[in-house]
Parts: sequence; structure tokens; C-alpha cells
Amino acid sequence: MDQLYTLRFNYPEKHYDNHMYKDSITAAASITLYARGIHCSQSSANTLVFDRERDCFLASLLLSTDSAYTVEQL
Repeated sequence: MDQLYTLRFNYPEKHYDNHMYKDSITAAASITLYARGIHCSQSSANTLVFDRERDCFLASLLLSTDSAYTVEQL
């Protein structure tokens, strides 16, 4: 079985219980990545999954400038 690489979005406490907000922002991030040629899948409201470690690493760099969340590789 292939290994998958996960990127978790950590949202501010004020949005912790707002599932729709987190899901929408995470989905928008996946679209941003797709537009840059990075393919991923959204596995929950606050996680994206990648087939390649390189893509996960690049995604963490690209998304780290957004003030709506912080990202963390798992």
C-alpha cells in the first residue's frame, strides 16, 4: 500500500466548532493548490491528503502565508 502524506489546517479557536467554515476554507486551499499543479484530496474539514511527500511539503510552504489558519504536516 502506498503511503499518504497529510497536511492539517489548524484554525483559530473562534472557528473551532464551525465545521462549514473550516470545510470551505480547506476546499478553497485545495483548489489553489490544484491551480498550481499540486494534486490532493480533502479527507476532512481540516485535512488534505497527498500521494507525494514533495507535494505535501510544497503545499505547506504555499499555504503558510494565509492568516486564516496555520498548517502542520502529520
